[in-house]
Amino acid sequence: MRHSTIVSCSLAFLATGMAHASMPPQSPEKPISAAAAMTEKNAAAETVGEARALGRAQDHAVKNYRRNMSRMAAAEKKKQAEAAAAEAARAQRARKEAEALAKAQDRVVAYYKRSLGIETFVKRAPRGVEKLTCFTGIKDRHARIGVQVVNGKVTYFAFYSKWKPRTCSIDAGRDGDDWEDNGTSSKVTFVDGKGVLVIHRTNKSYRFDFKNVDRMRYCGMDGKINGSLTVTRGERKCIVKGIMDGHQG
Repeated sequence: MRHSTIVSCSLAFLATGMAHASMPPQSPEKPISAAAAMTEKNAAAETVGEARALGRAQDHAVKNYRRNMSRMAAAEKKKQAEAAAAEAARAQRARKEAEALAKAQDRVVAYYKRSLGIETFVKRAPRGVEKLTCFTGIKDRHARIGVQVVNGKVTYFAFYSKWKPRTCSIDAGRDGDDWEDNGTSSKVTFVDGKGVLVIHRTNKSYRFDFKNVDRMRYCGMDGKINGSLTVTRGERKCIVKGIMDGHQG
């Protein structure tokens, strides 16, 4: 029995030794060389430098973009200002041309009436006589009126309107048409029943209300003139409501 135990222990010790001998020996870790460490450090530094350079380039691109946008906005603003100035200059020239045209037409109409023995205004206005005029619109589309007032009452007026190529011309005096005064208003009935015009007087203004005035008679086109035109003492611009409607033909 003792002999068997010794044999068993010997066999177990021998098996353990053989198993240990059959296992491969562990290889020790190789240390990182100084050159490899330096290479990794340089690569990391290179990456950081590239990132910073890219950031600076992006910042520069953003600044350039903002600068260009600012320049473009300033250029557009300047362009708009120049266009507005040019438009204002054109409008001013158009007004001057319209006024010159109106004066020329006045001279033609006055000459024509003088040739027929008709006077539009007395050459030397007596005391108490006042002349009012106004103009509104542009060269090719406007309305204007000239009014003679004696002692506060309208004694003659000449109305002219234009919507290129059509024009209207109406004039009336107390010696030709039927005038009827009623307080601060005067009613003018045109000859041949071609319409009625009522003049309303205030302290500074005279409002001419056109009521079914025949366009064919005074404008050479179908329809009626309805609306109003107001001329005010000291004002160059007329107040026009409705009388140009349909005037474009």
